[in-house]
Amino acid sequence: MSSFFKKISYWLAPKTNSDIETKVDETNLLSIHYVTLLVCVLEFISLIVYSASNIKHLFEKDVVLSFIFVGFCFLLCLVISIVTGYIRKLKMVLDEYHNRIIVFVVLFVIVFQIWGMIVSGRHYLKGEQIITFYTVELCIAIFIKLKPLISVPIILLSYIGFYVWLDCFGGHGLINRYNFIMLAVLTAAGAVFNYRLTINNIKRQNRIEILNESLERIANHDPMTRLKNRYALNQDIAGYLDSPVCIAFGDIDSFKKINDTFGHDTGDKILKDVADTLICIFDKDSVYRYGGDEFLVVKKCDDFDRFKQDVESVNTILSDKAIEKSGKRISCTFGFIKSNVSTPVDFIDLISKADKRLYEKKRLLK
Repeated sequence: MSSFFKKISYWLAPKTNSDIETKVDETNLLSIHYVTLLVCVLEFISLIVYSASNIKHLFEKDVVLSFIFVGFCFLLCLVISIVTGYIRKLKMVLDEYHNRIIVFVVLFVIVFQIWGMIVSGRHYLKGEQIITFYTVELCIAIFIKLKPLISVPIILLSYIGFYVWLDCFGGHGLINRYNFIMLAVLTAAGAVFNYRLTINNIKRQNRIEILNESLERIANHDPMTRLKNRYALNQDIAGYLDSPVCIAFGDIDSFKKINDTFGHDTGDKILKDVADTLICIFDKDSVYRYGGDEFLVVKKCDDFDRFKQDVESVNTILSDKAIEKSGKRISCTFGFIKSNVSTPVDFIDLISKADKRLYEKKRLLK
């Protein structure tokens, strides 16, 4: 019995969150915007064709009423299309006014159901088919995504209300009761399936986006130090062009010897310590692990001297840290350069120049 209620809950009350609800709102507004725009075009064409075919009877009551209904639908759809187009541009509205958007969508559905009933009711009284009502209900089931606990009662009540109205005032018996009930059930079921599939698609898309973000982070970041890597740098180069940029290219002093003497676990810890220190001083988006024990700091700035002081302060912070069981201090050496380049090739050349200055500095310190 519990599994039965779980299945009912799965279809009629699916679990959602604010992100899913916002995306459903976006989908509804998009659907309403384009459906009403299409209806505007069709109703405008209908007005022209109907006017041409009834040019001699324009002032007869039945023709005037038809003009009123078509014109009302045209104007209403035009207004709704403009309003929904405007709301879609206001992203903050979607995030903050979910309940109001639901009310708007429900009112839209009810208004067009009533319009469909009135138009089809007139056709029914003249012995014609009630295609307009069925078309409206079908469009609601296909294009509008409302929670089943809202959509199902609205759809079923509209069918019941329309049938009662026709039964009381129609008197022609053109409606097959069995077919009418089947259409009501199928329309409601279609609305339920439509909403459930929409929710599933959004959840699937969210999982794909999260996976893509994770893969992008893995591709762009060094797993050990959590710093950006050279692949990320290649993507960031465009943001550093045509602006004064300061570059510091550095490595850890005697790192190979430390690895050989104390082991790779100690070397890995030192790499993390240096990376954490650089992140403490600079924005994490400005620091890269270039390769091995080489680090790169890139920053848009005009004060080159201040930039060099900030980089050199790394050694001040690292001076409080020592390699375990040896007392040997950790230190880094950096090469600096500042320039304004306009092409990626020139930027890479700038890094090479900073690298050369690093090794010139190391040679002088020996």
